[in-house]
Amino acid sequence: MKVLDKRILYISMLSMMLLLLGSHTYAQAKYDWTGKTNVSWTLASNWQINGVQATTYPGQVSSADTVNIGVTVSYFHFSGPTTTRQPLINAGITLNVASVTFGDNGWQSGTTLPGNAQPGRTGVTGYEETLTVTGTLNVSGAITQNHSSQGVNLSGEQASDASSGPYTYSIFNAMQGAGTVTCGSLVIGDGTVPASDYVIGVTKFRLGYGANFTLNVNGDIICNSPLRGDGSGANNIISENFAELSLAGGKINLTGRIVLQENTSTFTADWTQYAPLAFFSMDLYQNAFGPTLNLLNVSPFSVQTGAVRNNIDFYNINQGGGTGTSTVNYAATSGTQDIAAYKATAGIYNNFIDHNFVLGNVIATASGLNGGSGYVDGTYTNVPLTGSATGVGAIATITVSGGAVTSVVLVNGVGNNYNAADVLTTAAANLGGSGTGFNITVATITASASYAGIYQNVSFSGGGYQSFAISSGRGYDVCLG
Repeated sequence: MKVLDKRILYISMLSMMLLLLGSHTYAQAKYDWTGKTNVSWTLASNWQINGVQATTYPGQVSSADTVNIGVTVSYFHFSGPTTTRQPLINAGITLNVASVTFGDNGWQSGTTLPGNAQPGRTGVTGYEETLTVTGTLNVSGAITQNHSSQGVNLSGEQASDASSGPYTYSIFNAMQGAGTVTCGSLVIGDGTVPASDYVIGVTKFRLGYGANFTLNVNGDIICNSPLRGDGSGANNIISENFAELSLAGGKINLTGRIVLQENTSTFTADWTQYAPLAFFSMDLYQNAFGPTLNLLNVSPFSVQTGAVRNNIDFYNINQGGGTGTSTVNYAATSGTQDIAAYKATAGIYNNFIDHNFVLGNVIATASGLNGGSGYVDGTYTNVPLTGSATGVGAIATITVSGGAVTSVVLVNGVGNNYNAADVLTTAAANLGGSGTGFNITVATITASASYAGIYQNVSFSGGGYQSFAISSGRGYDVCLG
């Protein structure tokens, strides 16, 4: 009996070990999105594991699951906006995974699903990959957008001939929705460079467009722009991948830093075309969803110096006419960070904050001020002006004295699509909470106005608002907590 007991114990222990081993292997599954059935993340038939249709979905069994979207397996993209098989995490669902990686293989038409990758983008055409989150997604590691090795030199470009222009291969993927995503880090661009010479890859990733998206990043946001040289003594750059991250709505709560990096220092850059770019921007569109960046680190930026292009743009108007605002909150409890900009001899800027945009039918002058009565005395900044049938976005600094509006100073570079004779006003809530009768008339407009600025030095300190002067156009206020 003792021998039998030992055998039973041995078999039981072996069974447990095999079970644990099987569970461990299964717990580390690598899922590839296919969208074979529909758009739901939580439907197993929309996923593959090692080329075989999955029986579970990422995060269902284990938080150690890794997720690929368009990396080595293409997913279904039927014609028409309602049949595109972009993954969706529905409201009320919480998922925990180890990592999420985006590639550039975001299309496959038809009813069959090959296991091999298909080119997701050709030149500037193709299908983008969008992960929509209306629930909650927790990623313990990194969310990564890979660069691509795609792109063929179609223009006959040579190292000594910059006139013909390089071939540009673009990726434009996104993560959006009214949900919440938390990750260990966000990485735009791995170390991949185009395989062909004289190719510029542009890898763009957009966050939060069109909804109140929330992204919590417990580590760093990294924009990495790798490149490849020709191996000569000068080591001229002959291929490269740009990394561009756009916050287009909602908010980012950043515990770490925004890290912009490229390795131009060991190469010779043709600043006409081949100049690596690592770019973070806060973009405004024609909607009400302005971006907010909350910086929780005392030193929230890692920006290279020298003849590089490490660009951060806190106020980038992608589409005029929206009502959203762009806000940066320096939420660290103490400390400062000073970052100087650099101008290369060829005129290429390492811009820390800049904005360049064109607006149409901008208010040039106003007249016919009717001050009204009953308003609360004081000076009010960034007051929205309404009343135009077509114009949107104008704001002003308004002074109230003796209950009446006595001064209206328009903020330059904001608002468009106005007409002469538009009568503008604002709600009493914007002028202390009481009052009536204020209006002002648009006298003249400017058909097209360009605004641009290079900020030569930026200092973040522990509170209030700080304004930065620019070479032309309007100033820019950054909220510092």
